[in-house]
Amino acid sequence: MLSVKGLHFAYNRAFSLDIERLDIPEGSLNVIIGPNGSGKTTFAKIISGLIDYYEGSVEIDSYDIRKLDVKNRSRIVSYIHRRMVKDLYLPVKRFVQIGRYVHKNSIFLNLDKQDKMIIDEILEVVDLRQKKDMMLSQLSDGELQRAIIAKILCQQTKYAVLDEPTSALDIAHVASILNLLSRIKSKTTIVVILHDINEAIKIYDNLICLNEGRVECSWTKEDVFDLQKLEKLFKIKLNEFKHGLGRVVYF
Repeated sequence: MLSVKGLHFAYNRAFSLDIERLDIPEGSLNVIIGPNGSGKTTFAKIISGLIDYYEGSVEIDSYDIRKLDVKNRSRIVSYIHRRMVKDLYLPVKRFVQIGRYVHKNSIFLNLDKQDKMIIDEILEVVDLRQKKDMMLSQLSDGELQRAIIAKILCQQTKYAVLDEPTSALDIAHVASILNLLSRIKSKTTIVVILHDINEAIKIYDNLICLNEGRVECSWTKEDVFDLQKLEKLFKIKLNEFKHGLGRVVYF
C-alpha cells in the first residue's frame, strides 16, 4: 500500500498541494486527472521521491520514502516522463537494461543470464524485440513510450508512476499504451497522469481528481460514475454516451 498522510507542499506562495489522506492499493491502475496547474505532476514527483521537502508523509508498506536512499527507493517506485529520455543517445536494449542496475551493487557489473532473460521477455511484452538495436531517437513517440514502460518493468518496482504517457500519440498508439498498462498492473501498481477523460474512464481502477492542489473527488470502478463531478472539476458542461463496452464523455 502506498499511503499519503497530511501532505502539504508549497512553492512561491502561488501554489500549494494539500492532501489529507490518499491510499493507493497494490495491483491497481490509478489514474490522476485534473485541470492544468492542479498539481498532478508535482504529486507524481512527491510520491516517487523526487521531491522530498514537504510536510506530512508518503509511505510504502509503512516505510517513509524520504528515509530510503536513492537505490533502495528505486527498487520500490519508479517515475519517468518522455521528456527525460527522448534525447538520450542509446539503443533501445541498452536503455531498457538500465532498469536492472538498481538490483546490482555496481553499475559496472555485467548482467547475468537471468537479467538478460528478463530483458528479452519484457522487450517481447512491449513488442520492441525487433527494434532493440535501434536508437531511442529513431523510435516513434508510441515506440518510445513502450521503451519507457519496458525499462520500468525491468526495474521491477512495486509502483510505477507515468506522467502523460499518451500525450501527442495517435489513436492506435494510445490504445496500445492503455492496453499495456492494463496488462502489467498485476506486476507493477500503476499511477498514471492522463489528460483525456475517455482514456482515464477506459482503464482506471481508481480515479483521482485533483483541482487546485487538492483531491476534489475520487472513485473506484465499483462506484457509480458521476458526470456532474467531472463537470465541476473541469468547469464545463459535459455529456455522455453509454454503450455496451462502457461510456464516452464529450462536450
